[in-house]
Amino acid sequence: MGNKKIVFFFCILIFGITIASLFKKPVTFSEKENRYLASKPTLSLDNVLNGSYMKEYETFITDQFIFRDQWIGIKTKTERLMLKQDINNVFFAKDDYLIENYSESLFTSSLALDNISYLQRFSEKINNYSRPINLKTVIIPTASTILTDKLPLYATPYDQRLYLNAIKNSVSEDNWVDMYSTLLEKKHESIYYRTDHHWTMLGAYYGYCAWAKSIGITPLSFDDFTITTVDNNFYGTIAAKVSDTVPPDSMVSFSPKDSFTYKITDETGATFETFFDDSALNTRDKYTYYMRGNHPYIKVETTPSSNVSKDFYNDRNLLVIKDSYAHCFVPFTSNHFNSVTMIDLRYYKSSIEALLEENNITDILILYSTANFAENKNVKFMLQ
Repeated sequence: MGNKKIVFFFCILIFGITIASLFKKPVTFSEKENRYLASKPTLSLDNVLNGSYMKEYETFITDQFIFRDQWIGIKTKTERLMLKQDINNVFFAKDDYLIENYSESLFTSSLALDNISYLQRFSEKINNYSRPINLKTVIIPTASTILTDKLPLYATPYDQRLYLNAIKNSVSEDNWVDMYSTLLEKKHESIYYRTDHHWTMLGAYYGYCAWAKSIGITPLSFDDFTITTVDNNFYGTIAAKVSDTVPPDSMVSFSPKDSFTYKITDETGATFETFFDDSALNTRDKYTYYMRGNHPYIKVETTPSSNVSKDFYNDRNLLVIKDSYAHCFVPFTSNHFNSVTMIDLRYYKSSIEALLEENNITDILILYSTANFAENKNVKFMLQ
């Protein structure tokens, strides 16, 4: 009798939660996960017959499940009690690091290989352009390839150096900047967030130094900046995946001590005078503090004060083709160029060649993380 009551209780619990999830008002955007959640699929005969309706509906129920965040947290804690070190493709690493475990299939997929081909064709096009344009490719390995000493025992993430070497071999040596060696040398510093997939602004600074030297520019030193901690309570996208309680990250800003005036214009025509948005620090997605988040197009025009003696070029204009790793990188570049134009190929679909001419581009920087470059379906648009 007792067993029947237990079974009855769990049936009521399961069906009750399912029914409550069905009648719960769908949530469009998850601030905690920083992504749009699945919406209810449209029922049609074709969708039912080809099986897509049930797949989409399953995703919808999973995303809209009542008390979803709490269930994820319970699942994580249960698996942690079982001593699992890789949960939802996240390693629970040393020093409270949460490090994403990217699969080999991500980097060996047809899309990942096609993107290398698109980059090769683009670099050949620029190298043979009607006028000289300096092209550099910066592909940033994620934490699982650099912070290997922090990974759990027996963790075997994909070695992203294989993918990096494939990209390097597709472009000329003059077009490549080695980010693996640069970041490996600094791996004992806070170059990646512990709870987020991005590099920190400190990591971006070291990347900027390597890139600047590769194009003949003397980078600004630490002493040339005022470095300020702007937030001590940042939780990123990796923490959201596992809903686990770990210490928060800190965020910093680098501001040059020399006087520069910036005019930052986005795709709407709105203008700003700073790269940093303080209001973002009061939101869940605090990383939008840098460059105000994702935009199809941003142009930065820089005016240095008369006493600036560092390398600044009134006759050089930079184009950055990028993912969000560039958002804390571009502020460094803008202290050397007359203008910096930044585009995101997920949203920017206009002619790249027209952009080169309209902005008199002299330098191009392609900047992505390895994972974002491999899975980005829009890399092909750099050929437009």
